[in-house]
Amino acid sequence: AANFRGDWSMNYREFRGHALIVTVDSNIDPAFKDLGKAVIADGDAVRAILIDPGLCGYADKNVVRLSGADASLQAIKDTLEKMSAIIEEDDPFFLFYSGHGDVGAGGAFLAPVDAVPTQGTGLLTSQLLAEALLKVRSKRKLIAIDACCSGGIDLTGARAKSSKWLGNALLDEMEDGEGIVVIASSRSSESSMILGGDSTSLFTKHLVAGFRGAGGHDEGGFIRVFDLFNYVAVSVRAEWPSQAPVYAAHHQDSNFAVAYCEAVEKRIRPKSLHSEIAHMTKADSLVELFCVLYPLGPTDQELWVRAGGDISRLVLSGTGRIQWVRALRQIDRGLSVSIPDIINVAFEDYPKNRNLEMLRDG
Repeated sequence: AANFRGDWSMNYREFRGHALIVTVDSNIDPAFKDLGKAVIADGDAVRAILIDPGLCGYADKNVVRLSGADASLQAIKDTLEKMSAIIEEDDPFFLFYSGHGDVGAGGAFLAPVDAVPTQGTGLLTSQLLAEALLKVRSKRKLIAIDACCSGGIDLTGARAKSSKWLGNALLDEMEDGEGIVVIASSRSSESSMILGGDSTSLFTKHLVAGFRGAGGHDEGGFIRVFDLFNYVAVSVRAEWPSQAPVYAAHHQDSNFAVAYCEAVEKRIRPKSLHSEIAHMTKADSLVELFCVLYPLGPTDQELWVRAGGDISRLVLSGTGRIQWVRALRQIDRGLSVSIPDIINVAFEDYPKNRNLEMLRDG
C-alpha cells in the first residue's frame, strides 16, 4: 500500500493494522534444537498474508519482522515499545511468533534467540509479554504463537485504490471489535510439530490456509477470528492428533474479522477461464491462483510432490511467482505433472475455494 501511487487514496485508504512477526530458527543455547528453514518460512507466509491487499490489507511499513540474531528478548521488548508509541486505540494489532517454547518453574515461556533457561535469562515469559502488550494501546489484539507448550502462555494480565484493494467499508469492518485473543499452536504439555515434507510448521500451515479462506467465510466474505481458530484446530488435530491448538480470549466483545476472502476470489476468478480479463491468458490466471494459495512456490505445502511431480526438475530460485511461471511452462511442454493433477491436490487443501472448484469441475 505504501508504494502505490495515483488517485486511489481518494477512494481507498490503508488498513490501520500493525503487526510484529518474530521467528527464531536457531538459539544460542545448544539445548534448543535448530528448527531450520520451516520457521523462517512461517514468517514469510504470514507476512505475505498480512500485506496482501485483497486479504488483510496491512501496509508493508506497518509489518515489522524480527528474525535470526535480531530476535532477542530485548529487541522484542524494544520493538513493542516503539510500536506502542505509534499505535492508536482503534488500530488492530497482530503478533506472530514461531520458535521454541517450554515450561519452567515460572510457567510457560517463549525462547528468543538469547534465551538460556538454565540461567533464567532471555526468556519471554507470560508476565513480560503481558506487560509489553499492555503498553500497546490497541483495543483489538490478536496473538498467534507457534511454539511447544504455547497454550500455557497467559496474557490475562493485559487489557486492553484499485479493485484489488479492500475498500473503506471492508476495512471499517475488519477494524471493528475489541479484546485480546491468543491462538496457541498446542496445549501447555504438548509439542508443536514441523512435519516432514512441509515447508512450514504444521500450525502455521493451517493458520495461513485459514486466512486464505480454506475454512470458508461468512456471508459478507469475512473470515472471523473464532471461525479461523475452529478451522485451524480441526485441521491440526486431523493431521497430528497429539497437538491441540488453544484459544484464549480476554475482554473479547465479538467474533471480529481478520481477513476478507471474497476479495481474493473476485481478483482471480474470471466469469470463464477465457473471458472477463481479455488480456489474461489461462496460464496467467493459474499463476495468479497458485500465487495466492501457495505463495512460496510449487514446493509450498509439498504441492508439486503430492501431485506426482519431480521436484528435481524444478528451478527453485527466485520468488514464488517466478517459480510458478517456470513450473507451468514445464507443464505446458509436457515435461511434468498435469494441471488437473495439481488442481485436484490443491482442492484437497482448499475444498471451499470456488476458483479451484470451477477449474476442477470445468
